[in-house]
Amino acid sequence: MASEQTAVKLCTGLDCNKPSKLSCPTCIKIGVKDSYFCSQECFKANWTTHKFIHKKGPDGTFDPFPASVYTGKLRASYPLSATRKLPEHIQRPDYSEDGFPISEDRVKGSSKIEVLR
Repeated sequence: MASEQTAVKLCTGLDCNKPSKLSCPTCIKIGVKDSYFCSQECFKANWTTHKFIHKKGPDGTFDPFPASVYTGKLRASYPLSATRKLPEHIQRPDYSEDGFPISEDRVKGSSKIEVLR
């Protein structure tokens, strides 16, 4: 129908989610769907991780973690699901903002074991 609107495709850059304007030319060529970027800069910034989806696995899927050592048959595949947001009422660990575990660093080298009940 002519009255239907096309869904806005979002950028697949890490933590970006802006409306996309560009598609990866290699992805278009090899048939990878849902590979969109908001700008050339975003594409360049994400290239190091994005380029791995251009390599197909034995079953025809794309492994976004090619350096991972798998021990069973289960594999990661592309595209990844959207990042889910944690509700505000749930307490976050101290490393959730900057990745630095302050609480673990405080007890580093200590022989004290905290018993949690």
